[in-house]
Amino acid sequence: MGGWKINDETVNPKCLAYNWWSGDNFEEFAEKFRISDYADFSKNTGNYFGNYITNYDPIKPDWCDEDKCKISLIRSLENCSEPLIVDADKPNIIDADDLRYTVVDKNIEDCSSFASHFPNPINECKLISIFEDTGGSMGSYRSYGIYGISEMPDTGSNIIPLKFFDKFNDALNFLDEIKK
Repeated sequence: MGGWKINDETVNPKCLAYNWWSGDNFEEFAEKFRISDYADFSKNTGNYFGNYITNYDPIKPDWCDEDKCKISLIRSLENCSEPLIVDADKPNIIDADDLRYTVVDKNIEDCSSFASHFPNPINECKLISIFEDTGGSMGSYRSYGIYGISEMPDTGSNIIPLKFFDKFNDALNFLDEIKK
């Protein structure tokens, strides 16, 4: 089975927070935590944890009237995981409904440097390519990001979005630079 395995379980794509095509989810966090540099926040998300963002609980966005509608950046594996069916012909692509991911790079070191203010160590991180089928005339949307795993006292293993790139080559170039 492919994908990112944590505690012998493959991570569900729904556990990976990313900036939606609309940007509504990250904009909501920027507004709630008074982050004025949205462009930097949407690229270097990990730098804002423990600094601007100190409460890691899900938030209710202004655009949702239902109490059960919440969004989160840091996601507990226990709360976001669902059983997965992995296609034997494509074991490296992990699908869940209209969202899928591929682990691109498994050898990133010094993960905590992407979230220097975060209170807990980030034990492992990977570059992941996320593909969302948005349907209709919009087609599909891709996101490239570095995600980390951290153990938190109340929620156990959590996936944390650390850094995002507009283009796949930007991500690869960045990794080449930090490996020098």
